[in-house]
Amino acid sequence: MRAGVPITLPPPLLFLDQNTPQGILPEFISSLAQILGREHSVLALARPRIPVYLEKGKLDFFCYTIPAWSPIKDKLTWSAPLFLKREIIVGPAPLPKSLDEFKGVVIGTSLDYTYPNLNPYFQDKSLVREDAPTDEANLKKLLSNRVSYVVIDEVFFDYFKNNHPEIEEKRQRLLVQEYPIACAISPHSKLTKKEFDGAVQKLKTSKKLEALFKKYNLSVQVL
Repeated sequence: MRAGVPITLPPPLLFLDQNTPQGILPEFISSLAQILGREHSVLALARPRIPVYLEKGKLDFFCYTIPAWSPIKDKLTWSAPLFLKREIIVGPAPLPKSLDEFKGVVIGTSLDYTYPNLNPYFQDKSLVREDAPTDEANLKKLLSNRVSYVVIDEVFFDYFKNNHPEIEEKRQRLLVQEYPIACAISPHSKLTKKEFDGAVQKLKTSKKLEALFKKYNLSVQVL
């Protein structure tokens, strides 16, 4: 079976070691394949190519996504949710207590990434996107004060903070949204939702899913 991951996914979700995908997501896919008793491969692709590959059957599935992020959501089969992804804004303290209090603020965002909850604020210019190629590039800009605010995956922020504890000095977090992360299965895949969800459930009940995050001193709410 062939699984896709976005090449811009931040560590520890994805590491590319000599172009070989490693990290939490490839390890999750490997554990899934083992339960399903299937050979597998993992392709790291530019995010816009993933729906094309799914629609054409070049991928069996893609994880770390939700229907709202997919331009072909109605053509795909969606797995049961895996865990909650927390999207946060990090900026100088004191941060506004709600998104409605931001006015004309430039915020570090990731190229080709959709932020459904922030779109109204981008449209009325309360927030102004400043795209960087990766989440890591955004946090490095924050660290060097080249941008004052970033919107970021809390898992990656906590991982980055392990090596750069100073990044949260005089800064605060504002929760933007929690997303129930799932997997999208291609309409051409031989995988059924029932067998896929069954394998995911085994990973949850065995605590292997939580262990993948704990390996990097991180925690998530498994669903």
